[in-house]
Parts: sequence; C-alpha cells; structure tokens
Amino acid sequence: MIKNYREIINWAIWNKEKVTVTYRDYYGQITNREVLPIEWLTPEKFKAYCYLRESERIFRLSNLVNLTSSFEKMNEPFPNLQNHTSEKLYSKELIVTEINDNEEEILQKKLDDLKQILAGEELILATLKAELIIFEKRYSNQVGKLFEELDELDAKIAEIYYKLHPTDFEAKENFDYVKDYASHSENDPTSEKEELNVTKHFKTTETLRSLYHKVAKLIHPDLAIDPLEKEMRNEWMREVNSAFEMNDEDTIKKILEDCEKIISKQKPILEFKCERLRKLILQIQLRIQSIKRELQILKQSELYLLMLKVKEAEINGVDLLADMAKGVKEKIIDRKNTFEILSQELKKETSSRDQFV
Repeated sequence: MIKNYREIINWAIWNKEKVTVTYRDYYGQITNREVLPIEWLTPEKFKAYCYLRESERIFRLSNLVNLTSSFEKMNEPFPNLQNHTSEKLYSKELIVTEINDNEEEILQKKLDDLKQILAGEELILATLKAELIIFEKRYSNQVGKLFEELDELDAKIAEIYYKLHPTDFEAKENFDYVKDYASHSENDPTSEKEELNVTKHFKTTETLRSLYHKVAKLIHPDLAIDPLEKEMRNEWMREVNSAFEMNDEDTIKKILEDCEKIISKQKPILEFKCERLRKLILQIQLRIQSIKRELQILKQSELYLLMLKVKEAEINGVDLLADMAKGVKEKIIDRKNTFEILSQELKKETSSRDQFV
C-alpha cells in the first residue's frame, strides 16, 4: 500500500495536483484532508500545502490511512501525457492518406518493432521500481525507524513545552505542526511490518530479464483494444511485476505458459486490420512515452537520489546509511536529555500548582 501511495505522491508533485488523504497524527486522531504535495523532504516524509490547516505541513508516509487522487480514477500513471500527444502522433505518424498494397505489411513491421521497444522500456521501469522497493526497506530498517523515534521525541517535547507555556501561541503552533508528522505506526495495526533481513540491492539474472522481456511482448495490455481483454492483460502484468520484484522465475514461467495457451485460442480479427494496427501502434507509442516520463519522475525523487549516493559511497568503502543512523542516534540521545529536563520541570510545576490549590 505504501508503495502505491509513494507513486501517487510522485505523480501529484510532478503534475501539481491535489490529493485527498485520510491521515492519522501522533495521537491517533484521524482527519480527512485535501493537500497539494510540494516535495519530498526525506524518503518517508513529504511537504504539502494542507487546505484544512491553511498552511504547509509535513506528512509521514506511514501515517497515511488512505489516499485518493485522479491518478487512481483515470487508471493512467501520467494522464496529461495523452491529451497533448495523441493528436501529434496521429497527425505525424499514423494517418495514412493513400491506401497502398503493402500498407498492412508496413504497419505490422512498425508494430513488431514497437513491441520490442515497449518490452525493453517496461523491463527498465520494473527493474528500477524493484530496486527502489528494496532500498526503501533497507533505509527504513537502518535509518527510517530512528527518524520515527526522533520525530516522536520532538512531538513529546513540543507537547511538554506547550503545557509549560499554555499562553504561548508559537508553542501551540509548533506542537500542532510537529504532531502531524510524528509517527503513529507503533499503535497503527494497519502499518506495514518490514522484514528484519533485507537484501542489500535488487539483483536479477539474465534469464529473468530475458523472461520478463518475452512475457511483456506477449501479454502487455496495450497489445489489446477490447476493454475486457485489456483488464485481463493488466492483471497478468501485475502478477508478472510482483513476481519480478521477488526474483521468482518459476511464477513468471507459469504465467507465460498459461497466457500462451489462452492467447493461442483467440481467433484473429481480420476486419479493419489496418485500422486496428494503427490503434495498437498509437497505444504503444503513448505507453512508451508514459514510461519515459515515469522514469524521469522516479529519478528525480528523494529516494532515488539517496540510493545513488549510497551506492557511490559503497564504491568508496563508506556505509552512508550507517553514518546517517549514527547521526540520528546522537540526536535521539540529545532529545531524550531535553525531554527528561522538561519532564522534571513540568512535574515540579504541576506539584507546585497542586499544593497551591
């Protein structure tokens, strides 16, 4: 679920689109908010304009209970692409003004070439997504959980400070701000539990990559025009992508065998073949451009940029995540000391107030 939320937020940042979130804050209070995502601050936190609070706020990915947007409603990763691309593709590449004897052969050759390109682009995208999923788990285990603890301490400190200074408007504002992004995952039964042992990097074999390429060429949704067949192929691709993330060659082979049997039984549609070929070519061209744009967005994300820095540091013999974790642990120690001092101060003030009463 969190992975899907990240993709939607990436899309919203890129397209400057609002999203609707159901959000659980530090105290477990749940609110529905319309927000405009602005940027990622860390791999687990993003800044957005919150229309409920009428100000910019920081949100934690793991505190999202639900998230909806036009991304999901349109079932298209980058819907703006088709609006300004289809007309250009039709006008420059697909309209055939003169019918000739070898038109069908030309279109079929173009389609076959595009199938190869499409399968290759899907493989690149699937590989990058799998790499980011593995890295996100690794980051969460080594650093993310420490940041959660740090944010919780910040919320507790802000709360105590506000209790000590109840008439201080800035103290109240700071407490309201901090409790939004402080983690509530500890008390959240729906939060994802990450494995303790996470693979350092996503690695594939040449056999797996070749198998993915083959199955994508055969079952890709954009190789169908009928809506029901498209949905069936979408489900196949979802299963293939999930298996690819797990390096599960056997499952992909089984999907390929099953799909080959189903597709082989389909009767070819001979009517309006050239028109069907043109439609398929358009769909594939749009999907290829959509993939390129999605790759561009992923490569601009905070998570991807951090992954590159970690890989570069590893080449030089440096464990960047371990260094980050060390820095956060030092901050946690400092916050705990501050929390203890403020707690003692609050106890004294409470005791003094009780004696006065």
